[in-house]
Amino acid sequence: MRKPKDPEGNRARMVAAAIEEFAARGFKGASMDPIAARTHTTRALINYYFGSKEKLYIAVLEQVYSGI
Repeated sequence: MRKPKDPEGNRARMVAAAIEEFAARGFKGASMDPIAARTHTTRALINYYFGSKEKLYIAVLEQVYSGI
């Protein structure tokens, strides 16, 4: 498996897209597919970075709370 280019940038874009998705639909209503589409990646790559939807949500919460 190839290593992704610009891992920090990819991660930041995924979190930004996830913030929008979770804000609009909540945790249960949010889907990984729109996040993947917004970042021009795949669900598999999101899982590579975060491991699961729950862990992505935690990363989103950490990002939002750090801005407060």
